[in-house]
Amino acid sequence: MRKRKLKNKVLILDRDGTIIVEKNYLKSPENVELLDNTAAGLEELKKLGFIFIVITNQSGIARNYFTEKEFNEVNIELDRQLENFNVKIEKYYMCPHHPDFSGECTCRKPKPELALRAIEDFNIDVEKSWFVGDKCSDINCGKNSGLKTALVLTGYGNQEKNKCNPDIIVSDLLELAEFLKKQTDMTGL
Repeated sequence: MRKRKLKNKVLILDRDGTIIVEKNYLKSPENVELLDNTAAGLEELKKLGFIFIVITNQSGIARNYFTEKEFNEVNIELDRQLENFNVKIEKYYMCPHHPDFSGECTCRKPKPELALRAIEDFNIDVEKSWFVGDKCSDINCGKNSGLKTALVLTGYGNQEKNKCNPDIIVSDLLELAEFLKKQTDMTGL
């Protein structure tokens, strides 16, 4: 009898405005700045058994504001900063398109292609996993993928909070961790 592989409990996170400070079309690693409570929140979420994946729209590539190489250099710096807190992003999924510059695509949030790919790649337990972001495109991508959703009020979150219907709204990743810890304590999951 073959053992069935356990499914992973995952937080799929938007990058800019959710983990790091929103800086329009960020292309320089030296400008990567963790949002307040990001490291503490991710540390607590890791203790709850979550692993982390990033899904991000990066239309700056289609607009020729920066290259895919520069995008990857920003991620390397983000990884370096998170390493100080023993937190790891397992994988970055990125849409480099914008309909006005490169035409329509199937991977730009809120379309679920990248999230569905991550769900398959990482054997994600959809019932126990979340999509977290600061824009309605993040929330709708999560919903379109069958995940629970959390809107953070960092980045564009305050502007977006009345435009979409997330499962919860939290101030930042630390408040999300506190919410999920309470749920875990109540349900034992």
